[in-house]
Amino acid sequence: MKAYGFVKLFHSKNKAGNDRYWVTNCFEVDYMGRKNLQAICWSIENYHRALKELCGVDKCKIRKELGQRNHINCSLRAYIRLEVVHKEQNITIYNAKWSIIRNAIGSYVQEQKYAL
Repeated sequence: MKAYGFVKLFHSKNKAGNDRYWVTNCFEVDYMGRKNLQAICWSIENYHRALKELCGVDKCKIRKELGQRNHINCSLRAYIRLEVVHKEQNITIYNAKWSIIRNAIGSYVQEQKYAL
């Protein structure tokens, strides 16, 4: 590749039979190293998706830096809490979030403080 210099290309097929390509400029990486990197990349993708979907890290409407940092910090703390519940109860983080929401709704229904 002219703009990048020499690269190493990996080719594989996914479960649907479609071609998959991985390109790297690290020539020491072999097939198993690429599989390990793919697993790491996939876990990072899952982390970012869960942080956005479940914890709302991307829904910050605050313009000031301090408020944004607080929002990101709270989102990260919520994600860590979901991961703890996931590990302790052996359920998915999506089910962990729903169990927390169900408990909160149940508590509110038992002791309504505000009329809706």
